[in-house]
Amino acid sequence: MTTKEQSAYKISFHTIQVNSITNASGIFVGNNTQMNWSSHNKENIGFGTVDGNQNRLKGNHNIVIDPDVIDHPVHR
Repeated sequence: MTTKEQSAYKISFHTIQVNSITNASGIFVGNNTQMNWSSHNKENIGFGTVDGNQNRLKGNHNIVIDPDVIDHPVHR
């Protein structure tokens, strides 16, 4: 699931309502500890996003130049 997509999940627990869940989401209630969570994401979008209905895109050419070998090193 990309960051722009909304999930199809709808969660209700008493007065807590969650209408969308994206990457690395969590719902925590009360005294709790989340250990060893990690989330890393990179997204290159050469065209952007298209929203709406009945959109037509024809003959597009998109180039993403990303010369980085490592954008963000992750050390554990």
